Amino acid sequence: MALPTLNVPYYETTLPCTGKTVNYRPFLVKEEKILLVAAEDGKNSTVSKALVEVVNSCVKDLDSSTLPVSDLEYLFLQIRIKAVGEIIEANIPCQHCEEPTQIKMDLTKVKVNVKDNNNPKVMLTDDIGVQLKYPDMKIVYENASEDGEIDPAQSFDVVADCIEFIFDKDKTYDSTDHDRTEVLEFLDSLSQQQFAKITTFFESIPTMTYDLKYKCPKCSKQNKRTLEGIQDFFSYASAT
Repeated sequence: MALPTLNVPYYETTLPCTGKTVNYRPFLVKEEKILLVAAEDGKNSTVSKALVEVVNSCVKDLDSSTLPVSDLEYLFLQIRIKAVGEIIEANIPCQHCEEPTQIKMDLTKVKVNVKDNNNPKVMLTDDIGVQLKYPDMKIVYENASEDGEIDPAQSFDVVADCIEFIFDKDKTYDSTDHDRTEVLEFLDSLSQQQFAKITTFFESIPTMTYDLKYKCPKCSKQNKRTLEGIQDFFSYASAT
């Protein structure tokens, strides 16, 4: 006789960058094990891969590696909230005396700061421009260093991978219709000022942030800091 099957509720959320609506469930013990292993390893690359694996398991009909990184991080946080709860306790070191201070964080107050001036359409001349997209986790995997670090604003290859199309006053040139070498040669032909216009887009990529204000119980000084990105959150937002 087969063992009983437990019903798991699904929830709906809208992703802040793409505006896509997705249905997701809380992570289960099998996904929690993945997070525990990633937290113990601590490497950026391991954490990123764990996020993708867990989100893919918990979301219907979605390859999360194709999402902008901020959307992936936001979605993981919603999954974590439903699985473990909205409030977590964390030991944050004092910025003055480094004494750990236990504070409570409300994960529902985490925000993704989408900036109004983050325009993916970049005009290089009066007639020629490029349409960009946010880096997704596939792009990060392909371009990150061994420790998983990547700076989209400084990585030439990331910029090339994030060009959706190039256009002039007469025609649009889809990057998928051209060899990657051609795209790289196009970037090589830009002036420093023109390339700087492109990197400005990546410098203002939305990030997940949480503002902290707390008083150190040892030195009595006020602390103010902002957690930013999944690496700051992972040790707190995972199931450890």
